[in-house]
Amino acid sequence: MPQRQPQRPGQPICRSGSRSAQASRVLSDGGHRNLYNVDGGMLAWEAAGLPITR
Repeated sequence: MPQRQPQRPGQPICRSGSRSAQASRVLSDGGHRNLYNVDGGMLAWEAAGLPITR
């Protein structure tokens, strides 16, 4: 996995939002900032009709 620059915005995302919330906490504890978790994950994203690239 490529290294992430701590100052750049990031959006961890998973299927339901649970694992990405955990990942956001781990990254935050490691000094990363500007993290935005997608509540509900890809399930909520798709249900909202937002674009998806497969």
